[in-house]
Amino acid sequence: MVFVGIFLTFISISSYHGGESYSDEILAYVERRPITRSLVLSFMRTFGEKNFDSALETIIDLFVVLEYASRQNIKIPQEQIDSIIEKLHMKDISSVEKELQRNGMTLQEYRDFIRAKRISDEIFFQLVGSNFITNKELQKFFIKNKEKIGKDFEKRFVFFLETSDNDYNYDISRFKRLGWVRRGELSKIYDEAIFSKQVTGFCEIFEGNGRKIVFFVKEIKNPEFSEVKDDPNFRDYYIKEKYKEVFRTWVDVQKQKIFIKK
Repeated sequence: MVFVGIFLTFISISSYHGGESYSDEILAYVERRPITRSLVLSFMRTFGEKNFDSALETIIDLFVVLEYASRQNIKIPQEQIDSIIEKLHMKDISSVEKELQRNGMTLQEYRDFIRAKRISDEIFFQLVGSNFITNKELQKFFIKNKEKIGKDFEKRFVFFLETSDNDYNYDISRFKRLGWVRRGELSKIYDEAIFSKQVTGFCEIFEGNGRKIVFFVKEIKNPEFSEVKDDPNFRDYYIKEKYKEVFRTWVDVQKQKIFIKK
């Protein structure tokens, strides 16, 4: 049974968090698991989530997975979880724990989130089967999401000029050829500049110390299915979108079976 309502009142609870007791605001419950404001904030810092409401909903989903795993007796050994964590961070588990403490999260909380994510992956592949990536399915996905895919996979033919920040002589003969660039291939600041406009033309990046880089976007090209169907990046993109679709449906069904209050 799902209980939906406003539960943003301050309720004092005692909880063990980073080695000390604290009183915190409970924002939601998933069965016996409270979700506090401080947990959402530490989740945002740890996983790089920018939106508070989105982080809260993600935690609810992950707690639903943990509840399902508990009822179905699905277990992943702690040694395996710690191994995943060490590979993710390229650090030993004690170093990761210190890093987490700076974010206000305990190692056990983090283990639970990683465990839930791993179980989510397993559930997803059980739902879709092992051979769900076919040309037919990829093409259907491409046609259905053509506008969004066009934006994410478009290519831009780019020239660039390294110059001083008071130089506004943008004679194209001074520019060097960068060639075809796809979103995400360059550093974030260059990527955002090149793809900031929907039309061709110039864009500038001021890097400080009197240095400036000017990009000239000569041509914009949206991809055809034949150009992306064998691209590993497109296949990863398809898996992520399929994951959202399939897993979202599964989570919504599970939410109807347990106690949730927020």
